[in-house]
Amino acid sequence: MNNSDKVYQVLLKQSMETIARQIQSLEQKNRGLRALSDKTTVEIEGLKLQYNEIVNTLKNYQERINVSDRKEAKLDKLDEKSERITKEQQEHHDQINTLNQAQNKMKTARGKRKVAKEIRKQQEIIRKLQKKNARIDKRQKAIMLPAFYRDQKRSQLISKQEAKVKQVAANMQDNQELQAMLDLNKTSGRIKSVVHDIKGAYYQKRLNHSQEVLDTMKNSNLNITIRGANAITISKKAVNGLRNAVDRGKDAILNLLDENINTTTKQPTMR
Repeated sequence: MNNSDKVYQVLLKQSMETIARQIQSLEQKNRGLRALSDKTTVEIEGLKLQYNEIVNTLKNYQERINVSDRKEAKLDKLDEKSERITKEQQEHHDQINTLNQAQNKMKTARGKRKVAKEIRKQQEIIRKLQKKNARIDKRQKAIMLPAFYRDQKRSQLISKQEAKVKQVAANMQDNQELQAMLDLNKTSGRIKSVVHDIKGAYYQKRLNHSQEVLDTMKNSNLNITIRGANAITISKKAVNGLRNAVDRGKDAILNLLDENINTTTKQPTMR
């Protein structure tokens, strides 16, 4: 494994630590609350998905992120230099092992001191070589950071969108379960069923859109930004209409919903 691969893995581990702290902070802020908001739940779930993605990347590591040809050439030269330094370090470690064996055979204090002095000399050489390699690590890290940050930002946005899809699907399923529990022989049950129909239609639209956005994000090789805001407004006229719509059946309710709900949804922008 080249030195640049090792540096890249360090970057991944540092990113994992940052994500873990973010998750912990969000969970602590919501500790003691009866229920997390969908927004916070999505944020936490998205971070967990991104964290697990990095865990799997490290577990099944193949190669680091690619950079421009010019930067790749620089990384290759630094890899070669690091490899030479590492070999030199090993040679000095081998010399120390040999000196330790010789020191154990010495019979006089004077002989032991001479060998100990040589061991310290070899150790100092190793420390200097380690500093050289540390400087190489910093240079390679600086070269890879811009591409690494872009890659992690993309992963963060996709993971958050995946969490949105899961959350909307979960809300839709819960809504269906609650609706199934209603007693439709009672007026209150029929009214509540209408409300669940409205919610179900809303969740379905959100799910379709969220999945569409996710597919677009995954299929794009460009940088992703999300612009816009979600907004839903139901007019007073629509509310009054809903009160009178119980006996008109589900189709009438859904038609009323389509006519009176004004939605503005987030769109992915590729750049």
